[in-house]
Amino acid sequence: MTTERDPGVRHAAELDLSSCDREPIRIPGSIQPHGLLLVLEAEEHRIVQAAGDARRLLGRPAESLVGEPVEAVLGAEAAAVLRRPPTGAVSSALPLWNFEALELAPGQVFDVQVRGHEAGLVVEAEVLGLPGPALRPNALSLVQAMMGHLQSADTPRAFCQAAVEEVRSVTGFDRVMLYRFLPDDTGSVVAEARAEGIGSYMDLHFPASDIPKQARELYLRNWLRLIPDATYTPQPLLPAINPVTGAMLDMSDCALRSVSPIHLQYLRNMGVQASMSMSVIRGGKLWGLIACHHRTPWHLAPSLRTACELFAQMFSLQLEAIEQREEHAYSLKMRHVHEHLVNVMAREEKLAEGLIRHRPNLLDYVQAEGVALWIDGQYSAGGITPTEAAGPAERGVSAGQGLCPGRQRRAGVVGQPRPARLHPVVPAGGGGNHPVGRQPGQAGGTHRGRHPPVTPLLLRILERDRARPFPPLARGGDRGGAGAAR
Repeated sequence: MTTERDPGVRHAAELDLSSCDREPIRIPGSIQPHGLLLVLEAEEHRIVQAAGDARRLLGRPAESLVGEPVEAVLGAEAAAVLRRPPTGAVSSALPLWNFEALELAPGQVFDVQVRGHEAGLVVEAEVLGLPGPALRPNALSLVQAMMGHLQSADTPRAFCQAAVEEVRSVTGFDRVMLYRFLPDDTGSVVAEARAEGIGSYMDLHFPASDIPKQARELYLRNWLRLIPDATYTPQPLLPAINPVTGAMLDMSDCALRSVSPIHLQYLRNMGVQASMSMSVIRGGKLWGLIACHHRTPWHLAPSLRTACELFAQMFSLQLEAIEQREEHAYSLKMRHVHEHLVNVMAREEKLAEGLIRHRPNLLDYVQAEGVALWIDGQYSAGGITPTEAAGPAERGVSAGQGLCPGRQRRAGVVGQPRPARLHPVVPAGGGGNHPVGRQPGQAGGTHRGRHPPVTPLLLRILERDRARPFPPLARGGDRGGAGAAR
């Protein structure tokens, strides 16, 4: 037995995981079934496309709505409102009109949002009574209260943790986590609030492919995305081609827009049945996501989603300010340590010992877990380092041939939690002072993920009478992880 399939609907049996980054997620040709989507032509507001389980929600099939005036679905009063000129600029990103608790059929009550679109008007109606919080707040008042609960956090990490706890308290999701994008587009979970009995994703790292490029572009465009039930069956948009534009409907700004089948399968594999994502944007770029997961179907009313969207915007702005404040404080601290070490070098005859014995010392400056110096045959170490009994060759800090004529000096940093052989990293052009790490060609990591400007200091340790080129330390390696968090 065969059935005809709508060309806009992708089916699980047809999934090609290698094409994830090429999926046309803006034009899926279908919607999620917890509501109805109507496309109205601009002049007479007749329905030219319809999608959703209209037979269950309205008592008539979706295809029978096409060609009907909008009054046939929304009623005369709402239809009259749509014919008034909009008070603001027409944009598909923001609703032009909102209707709460509109009864469209006996016993069937909906929240309705209407947006402008190149095809005319797009009407989205979401049925009430779905599992989820009953909260229908004033968005501004709720966000003010949520942000007020974050004010005691004085570091970025504490601020992020307070944010996920606040979002979980308001929305009721089983798990809320803050997923931060790293420079290579991989991601890391930096904060998490979760219900008892579910595992933690805290500090796990995930590959860049978990969130493909076109999905990140939509996260920049849409501050919030909700999937109330990942086990749904897509409802096709009829007809598939919009008669006004002659193309498939761009649903980039539609809350009911159907989800990538690959992502739905991905959520099911994780044991997640409902999901919501809120964008964190800094400087016009996607900094991260507040990702929410639930083990059962979970829906948020449009008014609560509006509050969450506004919270994400306010959180993004304040996080940027807190990070800038911490960066400034960190720079001042490193300047103080640098000045102290310069003073130590001016009065100490035994540099290797002097740079480690005093506090703050070289270990404070490089922000590593261990530092070792080999200067003029003297070995000095602090923190987690190889023992002196291992001998210079085994410690990996013996002087190189001809790197520093007449003197034998090396310095190293260790960013790993246990002693091990140190491997020198030799900069281009040579030099007698090198950062060392756990693997050849790789500098030791730091717990902050960044390094102070060590070049001037280490050059002065090595050669106080002449300058030598010295490469900046590489970023510390990330902990690997499996799976994803979107």
